[in-house]
Amino acid sequence: MALGVVSIIDEDDGAQPLGDGVPSVVVADEDEGDGSEKLPEGLVAAGDEYQLVLRRAVVLNFKSTSGAVREERIERLPLRRLTGADMRAMMSSARQDGSLLLLERAVTLPERRVVLVLDRMDAADLMRAMACIAFLSGSSPPTGR
Repeated sequence: MALGVVSIIDEDDGAQPLGDGVPSVVVADEDEGDGSEKLPEGLVAAGDEYQLVLRRAVVLNFKSTSGAVREERIERLPLRRLTGADMRAMMSSARQDGSLLLLERAVTLPERRVVLVLDRMDAADLMRAMACIAFLSGSSPPTGR
């Protein structure tokens, strides 16, 4: 937490700040924080959610019934904070990959696309995404201030 020195002067009665370099008031800058809520590398706050900036974009190709192919590029993986329901789902799951299960639940893409995207992500990006799970489930300040 950063501390700032502020002298308060009552302009109505002409009072002067304390002399001899003694601060009359010490103000703690609460917005700056102590660094404990620092975002993991590549994770950016986006309103009430987060986005992991991917080093290598994921490209999905969708073929319509008419045969036209549409390409979708995913350059940021949208994530949300985890909830008690997510933790309960992990604990009651028979899956051995609890971190991956939590990551799947944290991604805010349409459910059918989540596994497609994760399966096509570069391994380094996937490891960075999994490292964000601790942040998304831990105590961090609310976003969207």
